[in-house]
Amino acid sequence: MNDYIGKRLGPYHILEQIGLGGMATVFKAYQPSMDRYVAVKILPAHFTEDETFVARFTQEARTLARLEHPHILPVHDYGEQDGVTYLVMRYVEAGTLKDLIVRRGSLNLGDAVRILDQVGRALGYAHSQGIIHRDIKPTNVLIDEQGNAFLTDFGIAKLVAGTARFTATGTVVGTPTYMSPEQSMGRPLDHRCDLYALGVMLYEMITGQVPFDAETPLAILMQHVNAPLPPPRQVRPDVPEVVERVILKALAKAPDDRFQTAEELVETLQRAVSGLPTAIALPPPPETGPPAVMPQPIQPTGEPFAPPPAYEAVDKTKVAAPPARRRFPRLPVVGGVALLAILLIAAVLILPRLRDGGTPDVAAPTAPGLEVRPGLTGWTSYNNGNFVHAVARQDEYLWAGGSGGLVRWDLDDESYTKFGIGDGLASNQVNDLLVDDDGVLWVATEAGINYFDGERWLTFDELDGLDTSWALSLFLDEEGGLWAGTGYGERGLNYYDGETWGSPPIPPLPLDFPRPRAFAMSEDVGLFVGLDEGGLAYFDPGSQEWQVVTTEEGLPGDQVHALLLVDGATLLVSVDREIVRFDLETDEASTISRLSGREIYCMHQAEDESLWFGGEGGAARYHPETGDWEWFEQESRIVPSWAVMDIVEDEDGLWLGTADGGVAFYDGMNWQVWATDDQLGGNEVEIIRQEEGGALWFVHPGTGLTRYDPAGDVWQTFGEQEGALNWPSVPGFDSAGHLWIGGYGELEWYDGQAWQRVEPGPLTDVTVYGVAFGRDDVQWLWTDTGLIRHDPVGDEWTTFTAADHPMLEDVYQVHVAGDGTVWAGGDYGLVGYDGTEWRSPVVAADGSPIGGEHGDVHGIVESPDGSLWVLADGDLYHLDGAWRRLDWPGEYVVSIAVGPDGTIWVGHETLSRFNPSTEEGRTVTTADGLVHRDVQAIHVTPAGVVWIGTSGGVSRYAPEE
Repeated sequence: MNDYIGKRLGPYHILEQIGLGGMATVFKAYQPSMDRYVAVKILPAHFTEDETFVARFTQEARTLARLEHPHILPVHDYGEQDGVTYLVMRYVEAGTLKDLIVRRGSLNLGDAVRILDQVGRALGYAHSQGIIHRDIKPTNVLIDEQGNAFLTDFGIAKLVAGTARFTATGTVVGTPTYMSPEQSMGRPLDHRCDLYALGVMLYEMITGQVPFDAETPLAILMQHVNAPLPPPRQVRPDVPEVVERVILKALAKAPDDRFQTAEELVETLQRAVSGLPTAIALPPPPETGPPAVMPQPIQPTGEPFAPPPAYEAVDKTKVAAPPARRRFPRLPVVGGVALLAILLIAAVLILPRLRDGGTPDVAAPTAPGLEVRPGLTGWTSYNNGNFVHAVARQDEYLWAGGSGGLVRWDLDDESYTKFGIGDGLASNQVNDLLVDDDGVLWVATEAGINYFDGERWLTFDELDGLDTSWALSLFLDEEGGLWAGTGYGERGLNYYDGETWGSPPIPPLPLDFPRPRAFAMSEDVGLFVGLDEGGLAYFDPGSQEWQVVTTEEGLPGDQVHALLLVDGATLLVSVDREIVRFDLETDEASTISRLSGREIYCMHQAEDESLWFGGEGGAARYHPETGDWEWFEQESRIVPSWAVMDIVEDEDGLWLGTADGGVAFYDGMNWQVWATDDQLGGNEVEIIRQEEGGALWFVHPGTGLTRYDPAGDVWQTFGEQEGALNWPSVPGFDSAGHLWIGGYGELEWYDGQAWQRVEPGPLTDVTVYGVAFGRDDVQWLWTDTGLIRHDPVGDEWTTFTAADHPMLEDVYQVHVAGDGTVWAGGDYGLVGYDGTEWRSPVVAADGSPIGGEHGDVHGIVESPDGSLWVLADGDLYHLDGAWRRLDWPGEYVVSIAVGPDGTIWVGHETLSRFNPSTEEGRTVTTADGLVHRDVQAIHVTPAGVVWIGTSGGVSRYAPEE
């Protein structure tokens, strides 16, 4: 399967293998059209040779793609190419729950309850959609950087079970260690087999081992059927008795004796650990259990930086070093896994200059780099500059960069100026900032490295020597040399020699696509590089060799967030919710227990020698002289965000860049927040709608909605705290102008002051994907169960499914035309409803409809003259008395809007406008003023103003301005 690396599978460029199992091999891939990384799961070739499998795979993949839950890893795409069958899913830069259990030995009760809650509710949602997983296990649960769980691999076991290869041999599909008794015996299954597997996973999280194990899979299956369950408290005596009883019920042999829903299991466990009575009767404890142990209070992991009972950098282990060389000390991590030693240095070494001919000054570039001019007139962009990833001080300015571009604060008058693509920035996605010894600002973005000397912007990319334009990190060494870490470049490390970028004057990192995130260097020690996925690398200036340590050697994780050298004698490494402390003089290592379980994104040693740690929940400050800790949290309203991403210090105090609250300043006594007045609720915009009065609504996946009234320049944001939904459906307006959105089992509407919620009976256990209104306020709701029509007169509800017309399967676009025709489109094409029957439009001489090979409808819009435009399979279709198909010359189209003059605006990898009468078009790019190239939504107002929603903000184009 490694033959795929470096090649293309459909639109996906395969980068590296990241997983291997019996049913599939998983690769990390890049999708250029969406400018994102995805996980591509390729199934073995012998499965695709089975025609039954291919047919069932196609249907099952469509079903899985409709699953929408915050803790289910979404399926983006599926396909078959040259005999290769594959699924495309969201890429999560993380490990699995199994990795976490192996590293820690077992999980504390708080983490186990939190993970079970997320996985259990995701599973319950899937069950409500009629889907059984059949292979619940820790390796099918991904854990991201914030510790959130995502359930994956839905339907794979079911698909394989249907192939001739398996059914002919009678093989039971699944993982024996986690299979229920009925699954082990090959009996008919329902959702309760998943609940049994969820119980096994809970048992493993709590005890560190599975309940049944044997030398052969058959022996394990028989244990599930016949053997009594080993009580969890015999394995781990400190497990509370009530938790053991919850596990006993979850792992009952008979399905009727278990919890009947995933929600029951989750809620019962939560009440049990909270000391509350449970609504579900639990079995009695085993008769031969160990003496009861009083449970300790659980510290919820959802309260970042809440101080544990005591602090000590404990668990130190002395390592005998060989005579000639020093090694990394052994590191006891959670669960007792020791870090295997890697070579460090033999004695005090003076780091030689890492380049020939001395160290050049970082001078202003002369020829290399592209000078960028401001964008065209008529464009205005909106994004939120308070999503900060990096901060830097430059003379009288403070710079803050993140997903909303750059913000420059004038510290004298407290005013700010925003910089984006139109001002010369390579991209509005800023990953790191650095001010060099000459006072020049360097900016690492996803599209190159910017240089700003106060007057001009220069951009460096592959043409100027970088191995890739995606810059992750910047570092200035002690000699003034400038380094950059890049993502998915061949070398990862880049060095600026004063004129151009190139390879550093040291041997390359011995890794493919290393992705350097953090640097630390000292003349007395050497160069350390923290890698985004490859662990910790060390360059020995004496031997001129690299050594790399990863989880295989016992490092708590492979994703390093930050490095800090303290007084040249101690190296702090932030990795996988642990701070690893290496004493480079005594060969001792430890973890800082006060910070265990907290993701730390930045570290800083202040002028007063105190140590600052920024991450989830806020910031922590440690005073080495006294051993005291201080905690600055969002919950106490000291810092304005849930996470601190970067820290920089000047003569006045410390500046902390936060994830969504701007910059917090601390002068040693008081806190002050520096935040822009940006009001866009999220930088990703999927849908745009406009009220008759002119106000616009922007839909942000995961963060809710933003309403903007241009008349008064008033912005409002709505999420769960304001009574709306963080994941709203496609919205629609009723005749009174109220905006309606849908969710799971509910509809909400905004009355101008507050959100009102209704939960009609016909929507019980139904997920609403979108809302549209017809005449007399008849509602059309496209849902996971079909297309639903609600007539408020008589409160009549009617559901249309594929039984009414085949193309009503998987509908996700609905438009009610001015003549009353209801048009519905989705995976299977376009179909219209005239009030009596559903019909497919004919668009070709052979009588073929918009469906079949022309399916996958992405957009349906109506022109001011009443004609209809449809996006299907990336092409344009127009209905003006008769249907015609236009061969669109550009990229695959994903969004469309029609202007009052009939101009067609389409979105793909950028933006284009199209004159249907002449069939001539023009492409609009970020150079023209577009805020981001990834266009997701377009809306044209009656006055001809074009609003464009992208993954990096909103752009407004007014041709007459």
